[in-house]
Amino acid sequence: MLVPNRHGNTSDYRYGFQGQEMDNEVKGEGNSLNYKYRMHDPRVGRFFAVDPLANEYPWNSTYAFAENDVIRNLDLEGAEKYDYKMNMTKQGNVQMKLSKTTDIVDKVIVGYRMISAGADIQTPIYETQINQRQSYTVNRRIASLRTVEELQGTRTPTPLVQAGMNKIKAEYARTGGQFSDNYNIDFGRFMFEKGFSSMSGNSESDYVNSANATWNLLDNDNFSQNGATLFNLYENFARKNDNTGYDKLLHFSRSAQLTIKSGATWSKTLGIGKEIKDWFSGKIGHGVGWDNLDMKANEDGINYGKTVNKSIETGTDEFKK
Repeated sequence: MLVPNRHGNTSDYRYGFQGQEMDNEVKGEGNSLNYKYRMHDPRVGRFFAVDPLANEYPWNSTYAFAENDVIRNLDLEGAEKYDYKMNMTKQGNVQMKLSKTTDIVDKVIVGYRMISAGADIQTPIYETQINQRQSYTVNRRIASLRTVEELQGTRTPTPLVQAGMNKIKAEYARTGGQFSDNYNIDFGRFMFEKGFSSMSGNSESDYVNSANATWNLLDNDNFSQNGATLFNLYENFARKNDNTGYDKLLHFSRSAQLTIKSGATWSKTLGIGKEIKDWFSGKIGHGVGWDNLDMKANEDGINYGKTVNKSIETGTDEFKK
């Protein structure tokens, strides 16, 4: 039985493959499919317009449909919220699946209307806009298109990000996903030493600059070099509970970077200051308060930074491998 008002001027149900509509008024019955932002001619298997996302996917044909994999992929309209589900195989391979798309509805001010000329009172004029931007999530965490593409393997990350990705995936395969409670130390050291190994010189300033770059990569308030990809991998696979999350990696890394840059005393002072601030916030109901595990991560970072500084002073360069 046909659904009323869903078949227009045809005797057949006109909503078919992937829910697209046969627009029979254009080129005759069944000869034009409406994909909202472009039309498709099923007789020749071609779209009448370029994919609106073509510039963001240069490796595809501008007329490709669903990246030529209609079993696993959807053809996106180009301006929605994309929610991805990420898993990892026993071999440490990342699997990304688009779980759903959602229209983004924004209410924006487009002007003002005078409601009292004498008092010069104006009221805003609002307009509802649908799908004027894109947003992305990976396992319900906010992400970017670049992060999604790096996790999918369709974009090449920076060398340091790639090294961090490879380490997490290899560790997952080796341990079956059972990461150590002290993985923040292991991973933090690895990232710093990968940076040190790419230095052209051996001076103190070279080490400081490298440590700063590694911290800027990991810092989730910055992500200047797209470290968000590492954040998503770490939080989804290395984290076991609230005591082993990405924040412990941040405490270790920040303390190590400050120690290498400004010395252990300054690093310890700032670490204590931050915990006091967190303690006060916790007292007034904002935040988790003082955390001894944060302080332990700080101390671990300071100790690591001190060993790096000693290596610089003695000229052994043991961390530049």
